Amino acid sequence: MAKKISTKIMNAVGDYLKRDDWHFDRDDEHGMFIAKAALHNKLKAVKVIVLVDNDSFAVRVIAPVSSETKSEDLNRVNEFLARASYGMSRGGFELDFRDGEIAFRTSQFCGDDPPTDSAVEETIYISVMAMQRYGNAMLKVIYGFAEPEDAIEEAENDRGVT
Repeated sequence: MAKKISTKIMNAVGDYLKRDDWHFDRDDEHGMFIAKAALHNKLKAVKVIVLVDNDSFAVRVIAPVSSETKSEDLNRVNEFLARASYGMSRGGFELDFRDGEIAFRTSQFCGDDPPTDSAVEETIYISVMAMQRYGNAMLKVIYGFAEPEDAIEEAENDRGVT
């Protein structure tokens, strides 16, 4: 059975991305938009994927790193991501233990109505800004330069994160 995709949501997201000058690919068959967003941290840029369903859309922002390391190192990264996600009201970090892919995901329920520009903008930028805020600290944990708890404190208190 084919996935149901809302044309209203596809068009609303596509119209917003055009108005906001995003460079993106649109895949109507799979209900997907793919773009990149520049960051002002050591990640440099992230991949932004918008997935449209019949009554909602989700945004996954993927870091250009993977923790292809030992399982104990993945556990440290996972601890960092769980600490970063704790208490967030919308969205959270994900770690794919198969390949080490790290993403931030958020979503927006629309029902029968297309989302407003502000709903699309907020849903996309929550994910992008999470990577902006936590990117440098995440890299420190991945490469063994910081413990998860210390890295979270640094990211959330904005100490030394550039």
